[in-house]
Amino acid sequence: MQKMFNVSRVTVRKAINGLVDNGVLIRQQGIGTFVNYKKVNRKIEYVRGFTDSCIENGLTPKTILLDKEIITPTPEIKRQLKLADGEQAIWIRRKRLANEKPIMLENNYFSQKRFAFLLNENLEDSLYHLLGKKYNIFPDNPGKTTLELCVSDIKLAKIMEVNIGVPFFYMETEISDQNKIPIHVGHQYYLGEYYKFDI
Repeated sequence: MQKMFNVSRVTVRKAINGLVDNGVLIRQQGIGTFVNYKKVNRKIEYVRGFTDSCIENGLTPKTILLDKEIITPTPEIKRQLKLADGEQAIWIRRKRLANEKPIMLENNYFSQKRFAFLLNENLEDSLYHLLGKKYNIFPDNPGKTTLELCVSDIKLAKIMEVNIGVPFFYMETEISDQNKIPIHVGHQYYLGEYYKFDI
């Protein structure tokens, strides 16, 4: 940094100390000094969409649609969505960004019979806002939710633009509407350094 900005070591040290004092950087003794990324705080017991969570935490949300297709559901997803024999599901995969940084990979599964309209909708905005404002379907009841730690494999690393072996939270959840009818099953990957969960 001294050479890059043509300043003295003392000036660099003062600047870094100032950034640490203001919470922009975090110093870990024996390891180094790192950017203190603003984390998205998420409460598991509440249904809160990505868009609203970002805005509440002072971040700018963005969505990139990766996949949208009709699939044959696994037996577990069929059970969770309460699908009849032979019913298909819709799989929607989206990459979610905060301040242009990919921090979440979202895999959601819906009943094709009930949510066929999603195939013709713009899914690069808030899905929960769309369901509520246009279709009067309000995500209201979080069902069974599991949360575990994992690390990025080659496929996840490529999609999320990180190195292999980066820590992620992996969450599986069931979301129902105001009438307790299943909306979707979610299999989500959250970039660990950007998320904090309240349980």
